[in-house]
Amino acid sequence: MKIENLRVLIVEDENIHQEFITESLNDLGIRYLSIANSVAEAKLKIANAIEKFHFIISDYNMPGQHGGELLRYLYSIEYGVPFVFFTNSIQFEFLPEDHMFLGVLHKSEMIELENLLKKLPILNSK
Repeated sequence: MKIENLRVLIVEDENIHQEFITESLNDLGIRYLSIANSVAEAKLKIANAIEKFHFIISDYNMPGQHGGELLRYLYSIEYGVPFVFFTNSIQFEFLPEDHMFLGVLHKSEMIELENLLKKLPILNSK
């Protein structure tokens, strides 16, 4: 699969960070981006998506539920896609240790997010 065909869900409650992530991913050639403003909205988007997302990037601290609760939800429905927290948070309630959880990136580390995306197995399969 080519990077431009990736389907990415961005879960972020702040418009300025949504725009930053969107622009950065568009610069990589990724065109299918869906934005959720909360964990509840992300769950709806996942449930109603015609095709499964290939990658999820989420803030951790958001009003209502935090990103760890989204990650728990993904595990509960066996929605196995690469997932990364892209946040300024330094305190986490839930950080799993498994191959689908790619880690935590500080919001100033966009280049690291780009490097992670370029290594996704789906991009290297035929």
